[in-house]
Amino acid sequence: MKTIPILLASLSLVMLAASASAQSSAFNYQGHLMDGGSSANGSYDLQFTLKNALTGGSTVGTPQVVAPVSVVNGIFTVALDFGGAAFDGGDRFVETGVRPFGSAGPYTVLAPRQKLTSAPYAVRAANAGNAASAANLTGTLTAGNVPANLITGAMLANNTITATQIQNGAVGSAQLANNAVGAAQIASGAVTLSKIAATSASGYLGQGALSGLTTGTATATVTFAQPFSIAPPVVIQQPGWTLGAVSTTGFSATTPFAPVTVDSAGDVGADTSLAVVNGRPAISYRDATNFDLKYAIAPSADGTGTWTTVTVDSAGVLGAYTSLAVVNGRPAISYFDNSDFQGRLKYAIASTADGTGSPWTTLTVDTAGYVGEYTSLAVVDGRPAISYFDATNDDLKYAIAPSADGTGTWTTLTVDSAGSVGHTLRWWWSMAGPPSATGFHQRRPEIRHRTQRRRHRRCLDHPHRGQRGGVGLYTSLADRPPSPLLISTAT
Repeated sequence: MKTIPILLASLSLVMLAASASAQSSAFNYQGHLMDGGSSANGSYDLQFTLKNALTGGSTVGTPQVVAPVSVVNGIFTVALDFGGAAFDGGDRFVETGVRPFGSAGPYTVLAPRQKLTSAPYAVRAANAGNAASAANLTGTLTAGNVPANLITGAMLANNTITATQIQNGAVGSAQLANNAVGAAQIASGAVTLSKIAATSASGYLGQGALSGLTTGTATATVTFAQPFSIAPPVVIQQPGWTLGAVSTTGFSATTPFAPVTVDSAGDVGADTSLAVVNGRPAISYRDATNFDLKYAIAPSADGTGTWTTVTVDSAGVLGAYTSLAVVNGRPAISYFDNSDFQGRLKYAIASTADGTGSPWTTLTVDTAGYVGEYTSLAVVDGRPAISYFDATNDDLKYAIAPSADGTGTWTTLTVDSAGSVGHTLRWWWSMAGPPSATGFHQRRPEIRHRTQRRRHRRCLDHPHRGQRGGVGLYTSLADRPPSPLLISTAT
């Protein structure tokens, strides 16, 4: 009986030449086989399996069976071919199984597997000769095939890239650094009027004329004096233009105001309040068609363009007596809620800096009676505060929030209850003084002023002698140091 053979192999791999004109992926595999402690002699069946790991792992390619294999003094040599695809650069190990020649029994697998190492001669890859020619490269090299910043100006010879290599529209302002293109980079006569978009003309006008720039109806006329002996006829017609660097010698310009329709969806626009929000004009107003509180903000700093409108609150009969202010970096609105004819003071604040996007947070500030008309919103001591009218008691009232954004339970107090006061309120906050409010006194026409600090009342204006006309209507309060108040009234 044959003992289990043990393979002690020192491997050398030599690529076999299949023919004089072509080379295959076969290689020589040589080993030393021992049987019962002595070098084996005779014929054996050998099975070679290519693995991707020393132990375990997966089989690569198709196992090779060589039978019979002649073994002389333990030495055998076989030719193996697992195919070129089996060698992709990863580790490869040969697992050998052996059995006597002609036996139907299983192969005895020998251990350990033998690692294949680099050969001293490698076959040139199939089709490598064709690949060496750039003429065999097809397709187009696009920006997606080139990593960012791979090609710099230092890699390009002067005048390598000209206008013929640049697709129309490929280079815009986003691809140019500030001040990258000046007069030195522009050939004489290269920029003509046909290359300037009608909405993009800007800069300085020397002696000459521009035409074909009409894009709107706002018209401005430029009048030339010296050094022109004959004034050139120049008419600029461009909406939303800004006139800069105006000299003081004989230069003037006028333009009519062009109104912008902010919202036309229904009966909208009553009880407006205007403020600058996030660098752009914004308006709070009432939608009388749906009884909603609405808010609109412009797309530009000067208010031109299409405004974005938002419904702030639609839960009831809302939106009267609005007052808009920026609170804690976000737009906020005080307004009147007359749902079920109850009369409530409400407050809303946006979740974003410009008031668009997520829904606004709304809360009820005061429900004690029929309250909330003639609101005026301001920031007092870092918190939102509101002056408003208490119609139940004909009083002037004041409310201040407990937090910087107005959330939480507000503190309310009656500022003035002597008579019928509190109509048509206006707030003004000064760094030099406390918050103050003015209101119209119905029974005795006068303006009443309140401050938190002194809690005093002063009659600032009385009817003229012999007259019973009302003064103090439609008041507006401002701080004018060193005098504490500057108030304009209608009589």
